[in-house]
Amino acid sequence: MNTLLKYWPILGVIFASGGAFAWQEVQRQTLEQVVVEQHIRAAVIQENSKALVRLQTQQESAAKSQEDIKKKLDLLIELQLKRNSQ
Repeated sequence: MNTLLKYWPILGVIFASGGAFAWQEVQRQTLEQVVVEQHIRAAVIQENSKALVRLQTQQESAAKSQEDIKKKLDLLIELQLKRNSQ
């Protein structure tokens, strides 16, 4: 018991250092997990952005195609009306 009382301050420092090291390791692992999750989220956001750009391009193409079809139909109707009026 005397030995334990004699070396108690040293043992206290060792236990405190071990606890601090363990807490630091927990924080490091948590930070590492956050970094990995952020990287995954960034990759998902990038893929979503690419998909959005593709969708917008497809919508613009479809709108242009519809406008072309509308112009052709208007021309066809106009030609039919001219033909019928003669």
